[in-house]
Amino acid sequence: MSAAGLVTYAWHGFPQPPSFPAPAHVDLIGNAVFALAALGLLAFVVARLRRTAPPT
Repeated sequence: MSAAGLVTYAWHGFPQPPSFPAPAHVDLIGNAVFALAALGLLAFVVARLRRTAPPT
């Protein structure tokens, strides 16, 4: 469930207007960096869970 929330917040950053005045390209780059970091975090967690999960 928290993975869905993380991806939702990462996606929501793109249509959301910036909190402070910034050029559009800076805003998009910041959103892309956050979204990639969020996906990287999820990939790390999935890999870690698969490695530590007991075999079925």
